[in-house]
Amino acid sequence: MDKTLQEQTFDSNNLIVFILKRWKSIFAITAVGAVISIIASLVIVPKFKSTVIMFPATSGSISKALLTESTSNKDLLVFGEEEEVEQMMQVLLSEELKELVIDRFSLYEHYEIDSSTSYPRTKMQKLYDENVKISRTRFMSIQIDVLDRDPVLAADLANGIAAYVDTMMNNIKQKRAKKALEIVEREYYHLNKQVEEYERQFREIRQKGINNYESQSEVYNDAYAVALAAGKTSGAKILEEKLQILSEYGGEYVKVRDRYYMANKRFGVVSQQYDLAKVDAEEVLPHTYIVESGKVAEKKAYPIRWLIVVVSTMSTFIFSVLLLLIIDAYNKNWKKQL
Repeated sequence: MDKTLQEQTFDSNNLIVFILKRWKSIFAITAVGAVISIIASLVIVPKFKSTVIMFPATSGSISKALLTESTSNKDLLVFGEEEEVEQMMQVLLSEELKELVIDRFSLYEHYEIDSSTSYPRTKMQKLYDENVKISRTRFMSIQIDVLDRDPVLAADLANGIAAYVDTMMNNIKQKRAKKALEIVEREYYHLNKQVEEYERQFREIRQKGINNYESQSEVYNDAYAVALAAGKTSGAKILEEKLQILSEYGGEYVKVRDRYYMANKRFGVVSQQYDLAKVDAEEVLPHTYIVESGKVAEKKAYPIRWLIVVVSTMSTFIFSVLLLLIIDAYNKNWKKQL
């Protein structure tokens, strides 16, 4: 046996001998600590736990996913990926959602925080963060744990937070969707008015007898040449009048027709965009898949009294041994100096 091992054996033996020698003092200190821990565990207000587990839904445009033929859009029926989890975590941890939950469930009154005292909001935030834990799991889901002395309120809070995050995410997206709808709506009505005006102008020109400038011009010119060649002056006169109308209004006809067709084509595209924007602005889909709703707990989750007593008693025992060792070493050194 080497020297180090001998010293360790010696020290261990000395410690055991010391504990046996001073067992009464150690037992007394440990017993006092155990009693205090029992009393403290009984004084602690028990809290009940409620848990919600949910998956975020994939994000994407409702209209594009459901009303268009594009294959590049996300499937709205699948669970979200890491991007959606991170986005939802940011909303869940936001001050806006916390304030919404605090006001909705009157937590200032529940936690007995007087708003006239110093820093009431800071105290509320601290209690909220102590009792509400939000975390992401390894399965890409989000877990909401709520502790409260009222088991019913704990369940209501957990379910309420899950509901409010869905509402907030819809509000964020709808705010943007409504702004986009305003832009498309202005363009929609502008083009609609433009198409109606070109259609009116087109109709007026057609009433003058011009229905297809190019084909009519070709036909009338051929017929006019034939009539002149045949010496049919009356027919040629009629055709000449028609050619005069074509000559006078033909350019306007082509210009209005082209503008009408272009505006009508553009209006068709914007009309489709307008319909899609209305769907995004007016319709909502849930942003969460609730796997486990918050239930009213039957048993308290905190404190675990036996664990508090055991840990406190063991800590007191170790502390008493160390304290007596220090006192004993001090007394020996003091006697040697004398």
